[in-house]
Amino acid sequence: MVTDPAVGTKCRDTDTMWLQRKKTVLLTALAAVAVCAAFALVWLIARHFAVCADCTDVSGTAKNHILNAFIAAACIISLANVGIVFYIVNKKKKRMENFVAMDKINEELQFISSERTRIAARLAEQERLFETVISAVSCGVFWRDSNSVYQGCNENYAGLIGLDKPESIIGKTDFDIEANRDQGDLYAKCDREVMKTQIPLLNMEETHCRADGSEMNLLTSKLPLCDANGETNGVMGICTDVTELKKTQKEIRLGSGGLFDAISAMQVGFVLVDSSANIIEGNAWFAGLLEKSVDQLRGQNICDCMSHPAGKQLRNIIETFRLQASGEPAVIQHRIGQKDLQITVQPLYRDQRCDGAVLNVVDVSVLTDAKELAELASSRKTRFLASMSRQIRTPLNSITGFADLLEQENLTAEQDRFVQMIAESAKNILSIISEIIDLSEEEVGDTGVDDSSAHTAESIAPVAQVREVKRQAPKNSPNVGDPLDDKDGEQYAVLIVDDVLENRMLLEALLKKAGYDVSFASDGYEAVEVADSTKFDVILMDIQMAGMNGLEATRTIHAHALNADTPVVAMTASVTEQDEALCFDAGCDDFVRKPIKKDILMRKVWRFIQQQKQIKGARRGDKITSFLADDPDYQKTIVTFIGNLPARIEEMQQALDEENLKELAFKAHALKGLGGFAGFPIYTELAKSIEASIKESELDEIRQKLDEMVDLCQRTGLPKK
Repeated sequence: MVTDPAVGTKCRDTDTMWLQRKKTVLLTALAAVAVCAAFALVWLIARHFAVCADCTDVSGTAKNHILNAFIAAACIISLANVGIVFYIVNKKKKRMENFVAMDKINEELQFISSERTRIAARLAEQERLFETVISAVSCGVFWRDSNSVYQGCNENYAGLIGLDKPESIIGKTDFDIEANRDQGDLYAKCDREVMKTQIPLLNMEETHCRADGSEMNLLTSKLPLCDANGETNGVMGICTDVTELKKTQKEIRLGSGGLFDAISAMQVGFVLVDSSANIIEGNAWFAGLLEKSVDQLRGQNICDCMSHPAGKQLRNIIETFRLQASGEPAVIQHRIGQKDLQITVQPLYRDQRCDGAVLNVVDVSVLTDAKELAELASSRKTRFLASMSRQIRTPLNSITGFADLLEQENLTAEQDRFVQMIAESAKNILSIISEIIDLSEEEVGDTGVDDSSAHTAESIAPVAQVREVKRQAPKNSPNVGDPLDDKDGEQYAVLIVDDVLENRMLLEALLKKAGYDVSFASDGYEAVEVADSTKFDVILMDIQMAGMNGLEATRTIHAHALNADTPVVAMTASVTEQDEALCFDAGCDDFVRKPIKKDILMRKVWRFIQQQKQIKGARRGDKITSFLADDPDYQKTIVTFIGNLPARIEEMQQALDEENLKELAFKAHALKGLGGFAGFPIYTELAKSIEASIKESELDEIRQKLDEMVDLCQRTGLPKK
């Protein structure tokens, strides 16, 4: 049973104090009894003397003096007794306190002794464990103090330097072991460098002399040793005997002298590395590339020899080879100085295990320069063709557009024939230049060349003359009954942004016939200024404009609150997918290609107007119907969407209850696409909002939006006939 020493000491102190108080009370009582007895004895003697004395012989005054003397003597005796008792009690008390203090000191000494014994045993156990670990290491391990004096080593190192046991090295230096004094100075210098910088020296090749006079090659690494305060107080060394390896490599080089001579003469880099990416062999071309000799490269890690990011890429590639039973060669690009290099890494496998790799390094600077020249020439050609494309397409767009408008007027037969000839001629010219220009645009894409020559016309409607939105029923709706003829008589506003006068005139004619209120901007800066002061329903944005192009203008307009959600339809002469992606990245909602076809443009504008009408009505609580309900081609799609809508919402709610956000995101994405296709943009908008909340893991927001979707579903149906 283990007892706490502090608890035992406290109990003994309590017993001692109780015994001391008991003795003090007893002695005090005895002293009081003694004083009283002495006083009574003196009093009795005085009384007896007073009675026995001859009253005639002794006067009254003398009697009183004698009585007082006896009383004083009694008091003195009593005080002396009290003093003696106090001295005895105090002396015993001091003795008892000294005894208690000595007892405490003895207990503390016993505790310190036991703790010291325990710590010593623990240190001995750790020392045995350390010796066991060090002895089990296959490499030689040693450690020295700040003066390069050996403090210990393992058996492997003792065997390497010819000692019978590890303890024999303690107190010695390299000068006592190494016959070559210069070599000993080098080792001490390395120790000082490691201790000064606290940076390890890794994989140094050293040559040692054995006791028999033979030399051995050691691959040595030295690490700093630090005390508890972080101060360096020595070094630890780890070394491996690579004499046989060096001998084998030398024999291989001698036996394959012709092969290595051929490799050395190659004007491309050759490097052989082991599975740890350490260089086994390399040729002079690669060594010269790194401004080193071949001997300096051997034993170094190829990843450390290459700068970022090639070193990291090589490390990852070789590590991948080590983890696989087989692998394909990998190729990386790197630049050293003025040379562009292509490095091919070929793995070497033996028994389905990576045994190393071969690196072929080729200077591709000439090819890179040729490629850059070709790309420059192609870029110049592309810019020229793009400029020509726009300059040709712009007038042709106006010719075909105005010809189309004239065909709708009441013309004579001869006038109608002339207009048709103009339109056909313009189409023929477009088909011819498409074979020359469009192919180049598909390969390279839109270059964003500014056409300053086309930016000379003045705007039809300056910024200061933007008309206020009128309230009248629009006319000539595009091919779907009369969808723009609203009961509230609202007229929808469209902003046309184009730096070519003829294009603005053509678009104005088309949109005004459909009943839209039209405003203009002749460049990106003017478009931003107009959009800051007037709310529009749709914006038609030319992409290639001088100054601020259409992409920049779109981003700026959407960054402001007034038209942040206004649909933007891009107008571009390019036909490449890359340009389409650029338009959507800038925030455009759709695009039309030049030359603009009237039916396609009017259909897109009409769809965006209908989408906004439905969203506004749904927010007001109106019944929700597809704006494509009058189109027979969409009847089946609309019915299927409405029929499956409740089940889709229920599945989304179930995914949310299970906190399966991945499944919920998939279903929201599907609903987003189906809603737009079936003519229900309100669901597209809400699904898009749910996707954004899923990315932020806002579960409460998602649940609120799903509840809103349930309410919308209850008001969704087919229009009444």
